[in-house]
Amino acid sequence: MSTLVCDKCGNEFPATGEYFYRREGKLFSRCKTCYNTRHPARCIPKFRALNPVKRCGMCGKDFPRTEEYFSHKKHTQDGLDFYCKKCKEERRLMRTYGISVEDYNSILECQEFKCAICGRSTEELKRSLNVDHDHRTNRVRGLLCYDCNRALGLFGERKSVLMKAVKYLDKKVE
Repeated sequence: MSTLVCDKCGNEFPATGEYFYRREGKLFSRCKTCYNTRHPARCIPKFRALNPVKRCGMCGKDFPRTEEYFSHKKHTQDGLDFYCKKCKEERRLMRTYGISVEDYNSILECQEFKCAICGRSTEELKRSLNVDHDHRTNRVRGLLCYDCNRALGLFGERKSVLMKAVKYLDKKVE
């Protein structure tokens, strides 16, 4: 039986489909193990089964290696982000808005867990509120539901346009 040497690891294997992937009748030059490290999507389920616990790169805590604790991320060996979802959110809030999770929660409490504009509660919305900030000064104004935050953005955060919209809605239709 003929053998092939993997051009990455240098190991010699029997030239069969058991050790090398095949395309159009030809065997790849890398063994399956080396190929899978270059193309992680093929080996994610196997990798997750062999390594059921993952350590968060930020807080250092161990969590089950699932999408319940880590966001999906392409091009990583296990298909999951390096940080747990909690740390990723803390990092995003601090980097984007300069506030901590504690700051976010205190604003949420002050607003009685409701959108600052329409008053719908987080329970009713079934999702968290967005941080609304002034794009010129980067100062946080409050927390809004997705619809109100989007509406402000579509109006370009211009009071004059919003006032015209209010006047338009107050018009009586004849």
